[in-house]
Amino acid sequence: QKNVSGRVLAIFSSFNDVSLAALCNAYAKLGIKDVALFRLLSSLTASKLRAFSPQGIALCANAYAKLGFRSRLLFEALEIEGTRRMNEFDVPAIVTLLNAFARQDTSAPR
Repeated sequence: QKNVSGRVLAIFSSFNDVSLAALCNAYAKLGIKDVALFRLLSSLTASKLRAFSPQGIALCANAYAKLGFRSRLLFEALEIEGTRRMNEFDVPAIVTLLNAFARQDTSAPR
């Protein structure tokens, strides 16, 4: 697990929104709860949100919510970006984003 986490951090800059969501979903399915890794990844993800597609924003929010990892920094950034770009979201992306916020029991984009 440490080797994988180290490699993930080494190549993080090459991850796009969909690959990052897939990574988080894989960790969630495996039940891996590497708090230090997720804390760092959530901070790095928050800094990249402007480059994500609406689908990517929703998928990342959902993936982090599935992990059960609470990051106020990330979900505040997701709320801000989701609200700012809501007119770009299609119905599936809106549903996915709202479900993620419901899992986190936090304010959703308006």
